[in-house]
Amino acid sequence: MTADQGRFVNDFYEEGMYVGLVVRSSIPRGQILSISYPTLPNGMTLITADAIPGRNELSILGGSMPVLASQTVGYLGEPILLLCGADERDLQAFAAAIEIRYFEEPPLRFDSPVPEQWFCDDGMEHGEVDKVLAEAFQVVEGEYSTSPGDQVASDAHGAVAQRTKDRFQITTPTQWPFHVRETVAAVLGLPADRVNVAVSAMSAHKDSRIWFSSLLAAHAALLADASGKIVKLVLQREEAARVVPRRASSRIQIRTGLDKDGIPTAQDIHIYLDGGAYPLMAGELLDRAILGTGGVYRAPNVRLSAHVVRTSGRPMGAFLGLGLAQGAFASETHASRIAELSQTDPFTWKRDNLITTGDNFAGGGTPASYPPEQLLRRAAELSDFRRKHAAYEMLKKRRDTIRERTQTLRGIGISIAFQGAGLHGKKEEDGSYGVTVRLEADGKLHILTSGVSIDGVARKQWQDSAWRILGIERKNIICRELPTNDVPDSGPSAFSRNVTIIDILVARCCQTIARRRFRSGLPIEVRRTYRIPRANRWSQTTKTGLPFPMLSWAAAVVETEVDPVTFETEIRGIWMPVACGELLNPANARRTVENAIFHALWWCSSTYGSSREPKIDNLPPIEVEFITPETRSVSGGVEELAGSVIPSAYVSAVAQATGRYFDSLPITPELIHHYTEDM
Repeated sequence: MTADQGRFVNDFYEEGMYVGLVVRSSIPRGQILSISYPTLPNGMTLITADAIPGRNELSILGGSMPVLASQTVGYLGEPILLLCGADERDLQAFAAAIEIRYFEEPPLRFDSPVPEQWFCDDGMEHGEVDKVLAEAFQVVEGEYSTSPGDQVASDAHGAVAQRTKDRFQITTPTQWPFHVRETVAAVLGLPADRVNVAVSAMSAHKDSRIWFSSLLAAHAALLADASGKIVKLVLQREEAARVVPRRASSRIQIRTGLDKDGIPTAQDIHIYLDGGAYPLMAGELLDRAILGTGGVYRAPNVRLSAHVVRTSGRPMGAFLGLGLAQGAFASETHASRIAELSQTDPFTWKRDNLITTGDNFAGGGTPASYPPEQLLRRAAELSDFRRKHAAYEMLKKRRDTIRERTQTLRGIGISIAFQGAGLHGKKEEDGSYGVTVRLEADGKLHILTSGVSIDGVARKQWQDSAWRILGIERKNIICRELPTNDVPDSGPSAFSRNVTIIDILVARCCQTIARRRFRSGLPIEVRRTYRIPRANRWSQTTKTGLPFPMLSWAAAVVETEVDPVTFETEIRGIWMPVACGELLNPANARRTVENAIFHALWWCSSTYGSSREPKIDNLPPIEVEFITPETRSVSGGVEELAGSVIPSAYVSAVAQATGRYFDSLPITPELIHHYTEDM
């Protein structure tokens, strides 16, 4: 089998290739009592958990799940057994004849969790929260919730596996090839170097392929091992819609004490996140949600508790932000509510209460950079926010009803948030992820990394960094996606690591080569791993240090108009200034932000919940402005910013337009109608 990364996984075909199929649970939770099936036809292979030669486990960042269910079922659609054969119709007919008997148990729910469901938890407290809340001039309470988000991709989820003697070749669309390698090797009971993983072509992923491709690759590899054939396992679109990981649901409660001037004096925060049946990446999710919910405003007294809840839902995925977006939605929506109750416009309240140089995040840690007041000011200027907010507020207070066709139901909201590049805390160091750069005797420079550059932009950025440092002609700088046997593990291509961590490592390798270039003989090979300066290293215990290697910031204003009859929401404009350090590719950065805005709107709006790629026929006016740093600085990521700033601004705008307070996503016409029935 040729590892051709130019093909999508569904396009791979070899003579004699078998088709793989997964038989899944038909109940959300229970015990497997028995599995029975007819005599297996010649040329067909069946695998259950008992037949796995290695470990029946996929693990990632502290969480794990079974590759095949053995005795219990944790969620609807959990894999129980695998089939492969030459004809897909024969496989489907045989799968229909398989009988699985269960003892069904009540599903574990997220809306009413009990402590026994808490998979992991964390928290912090500083100051005298109870005392200060009791003495507060005013206490503002809110509960903010988000529904699970579906992953959407135009290409298929799947994997192709081939066994050659005691070695395996895997091809799959993945953001982390080395995680695929280690998962497949563990399941087969082989040393990792006997598994070689190539990355097939894929569409924009929104961080949906960090671990799920590893599960599919393990299934395909088990079938290839047992059958001796090349096996292609690809999920049908309807099947993928039922089992592909989703964004974690959230429920966040915030109580804030205010003095007579509306300034926060204390916060009591409780975070609940739906981790699904097998909470994967739960620690990372928790850390990010804590930081996002703590927010970017001064909080001298804070108590915060956070829990990832085990439910009977499918395991969660990363999905742009992995907790930061849910936390920022709660924090910013709550801040807008405080401003309203304090009789202050949101721009003024947020500007006056931002943390400044020397302050820590309420959720712990010291920012690598601080939220520039300039962002809020610029967002307000671009959108004419203060005038419009005052005008819409006056209209809201004057009207008696919103059901007249002649009424203009307009609102506007403002938000500010950040995104962290790379993994939270010390995980970048603990992973020892690296990059190798080699200068050959023929003058060619090879950049070796497992970083996955889907559209080629990240790869071009790494080449540009090498060119600026070494002055080698770009045609002689070779950087292409290679199988895992030929490159070091550079970690997951997620959380904007491609344009931050990996680019930093490429630059450091090239700087070392520049120093040694005319002193040593060629070839020169340099490998670098990321290290946070010792003075700034993160402490999980004290919640001090750098929570992320670097931060990017954005503010956003969203202006909406709600139809008083249909309750459909039209977006009149979006303005979003961004501060992300040095822009290495301005055009691509702008496209990335605009695409992220599009997906954030889908999360917010009535079109949310479809498994199809979201489509918006009439795109609203969008103005993205990048704030250029005064001095040269490292480049930060931008992909997750819109997911953190757009939702709160959108909800605040709809709330002003309708005169009703909204605290959940998505906002549908049905929800608006329900909230306004008495008007």
